[in-house]
Amino acid sequence: MISSCTTACADKLQLIYFSPTSTTRRIVEQIAAALKIDTVETCDLTHRPDGISACLSDSLAIIGVPVYAGRVPEVCLQRMQRLSAVDVPAVIVVLYGNREFEDALVELRDVVTAKGFRVVAAGAFIGEHSYSTPQQPIAANRPDQADLQQAFAFGEAIAQRLRDGNATLPAIPGNLPYKERPPLGGHRKPIPSAVACAAPVPRPARPP
Repeated sequence: MISSCTTACADKLQLIYFSPTSTTRRIVEQIAAALKIDTVETCDLTHRPDGISACLSDSLAIIGVPVYAGRVPEVCLQRMQRLSAVDVPAVIVVLYGNREFEDALVELRDVVTAKGFRVVAAGAFIGEHSYSTPQQPIAANRPDQADLQQAFAFGEAIAQRLRDGNATLPAIPGNLPYKERPPLGGHRKPIPSAVACAAPVPRPARPP
């Protein structure tokens, strides 16, 4: 039987993210703000080449990563190798460049579950694509204010679900096995802007 967790019993919030362009960080911070937990500890894996070495307990975690070619970046996996938890509820978040997040969210779920986290919510949000240029903008300046508001609302919904004792594992889109990782963890060629803008709406994934 899965025990429920409320924001009252989680007296500490752990933010763990990889965010070279700060887009993932901004979404994670908005979700965190909505949870209204006083004690917040942050681990920015972007600036920790040796990764994080910790076993977490008695807290709630938000774990966020960007999407590289439909997968969790290998550098994120490497920097989380020594991270573990003891039945810590976790919100997982991926940021994708307005194309498709493919298998990244389900992969992140599997990674953190294997480390001892219990996924209670998951969301995919849009951030400016790494191939975006002034001549060929792809989700330029995203997340924008509307994206940040949606992330905050997502956090509020999570807080309410946890207060209600609803901490069941959400259905998360993605494929098993995961798609093949292209060389260097990137796309084989830049994405045409018409294709890249085909899915403009952030897609939090949570149970009804």
